[in-house]
Amino acid sequence: MAIRNLSSELERIAGDRKIKTSVFLLHKISFAKRRYLQQNPADAEEVDALTSGMKIKSLAALREEINSKISKYREEKKEAERKIVELTAQKIMRGSVVFLYGDSPLVSKALKIANSRGINFYVYTADSGPSFDGRKAAEEISSAKIPVKHFPDILLPEALSKADILFFEPEAVTKEGKIIASAGINNILSEAKKRKVFSYCVFNKGDAKRSAETANQYETKNNAIFVKAGKEEAALSGITAVINEYGIIKPSDFSRIL
Repeated sequence: MAIRNLSSELERIAGDRKIKTSVFLLHKISFAKRRYLQQNPADAEEVDALTSGMKIKSLAALREEINSKISKYREEKKEAERKIVELTAQKIMRGSVVFLYGDSPLVSKALKIANSRGINFYVYTADSGPSFDGRKAAEEISSAKIPVKHFPDILLPEALSKADILFFEPEAVTKEGKIIASAGINNILSEAKKRKVFSYCVFNKGDAKRSAETANQYETKNNAIFVKAGKEEAALSGITAVINEYGIIKPSDFSRIL
């Protein structure tokens, strides 16, 4: 359950008219928070910001406080997304070929904004790992009347040889500054660097923080450590810059804003 879903659940609890006391309301919120953090421990800081300072007071005042926190949280997320999409759209030049690795709702929105401004460009897509997320992205981008071509894995070098810019959205970002993406991302970044393709990692900092289990690309079996199938830590040296709500950031400065 994403943090946005947690905010929706807290809103539903606050609006439940069957709850007649502030004690019971706080209990329900505490239970929802505890259940969420069991599955998403890496989100503790953000969850605390969403639920901190709630004390027993009149039921009406407590409900108003909860809804106010949720409203503020959503506005901040909306503004962060707007900023990220705008910064990404500014990187799309007229006549360029944009390579999107996997699916990224943020990049898709940026592509649509650039297209709406009369900037003509082409989009190449490819699936990240064994999923069909690249094909899903291609369908959505095509529906916006943007020229798009999907490439199978075997033709990725050919696609990159014609690309000017590469975008990808990671599966997770750890507090230590590790970017976890689908397996194969480093081959893609290495090929892009070799061909002088600008590579950008696009993500919303709050949404990109997954659980420690998701963010950790290693797992232990029979006392031996293995790399999880389908996950890989992206080398910052292969990334031109990171684009998130803090701006366009060089890899060397990335860990400072986490």
